[in-house]
Amino acid sequence: MTPFQVLYGRPIPNMNLDTTLSEHAHLFSLLRENLRRDQERMNALANSHRMEKQFNFSDLFYVQLCDYRQKAVQFRASKKLNKRFYGIFKVLELIGKVAYHLEFTPESRIHHVFHVSLLRQVFGNFEPTPMPDYWAATQSQIELENELVS
Repeated sequence: MTPFQVLYGRPIPNMNLDTTLSEHAHLFSLLRENLRRDQERMNALANSHRMEKQFNFSDLFYVQLCDYRQKAVQFRASKKLNKRFYGIFKVLELIGKVAYHLEFTPESRIHHVFHVSLLRQVFGNFEPTPMPDYWAATQSQIELENELVS
């Protein structure tokens, strides 16, 4: 009786290295194929709601601004009645594939580059929506910032 039989209660299995390696290779190929198929399915599901947006430089846009940080400036009991899109702005340049540099007034205190998902194209007759007061700097704030920079 061999030590293997004493420990496991059965005789030593006849192991053929070639068949074992071929079984492992077959299992790995099945796993790779399943992984590739699942990745393709996940990509198809993720890309199904995405769409390519390309805008011209002559187009006009509304910008989606969220006032999460300025809660104390303009208080409303319900945020769902706030305006979501502001102004009418022209595109100055395309930055990368999904970012646009917009033309703002010099008094504005927000960044001029926006992701394409935050832009809404203007069609037909349009009415400009004024920027909220807390995103526009007063003349004294601009002078103070210019003094600090220089």
